[in-house]
Amino acid sequence: MYEGTNFVDNSVVLGNQNYPSDQGINMQTTGQAYAFLFNVTQAGSAGAAKIQGSPDGANWFDVGYITDASDTISQATESLASTGVKIHFLSNPVARRYRYFRLNVAAVTGSPKATITIFAIT
Repeated sequence: MYEGTNFVDNSVVLGNQNYPSDQGINMQTTGQAYAFLFNVTQAGSAGAAKIQGSPDGANWFDVGYITDASDTISQATESLASTGVKIHFLSNPVARRYRYFRLNVAAVTGSPKATITIFAIT
């Protein structure tokens, strides 16, 4: 199992959050099942984050995911306005051969803190 973490901190700016590298989280392989643990530890007044994937670290696409509660594919943003943990699973990983993942953040106010941890499920 490989894992990587991408986070939003209280100095967040709008746009792509690529920390700790400029290419997002490199999962080292493609075509595997991935679980995304989205954890807001400090809420802001408003804000949203969207998970994006890339096959090459340069071209980014919104990730289609399912949740533990629903098999309906979604690309919805996640709120940064309340604390909590959610889990998402990459929809159809064989067809969506992403190697890199990142958060894309929009409309942030306040000082949110959030992490996304990605697990390759083997």
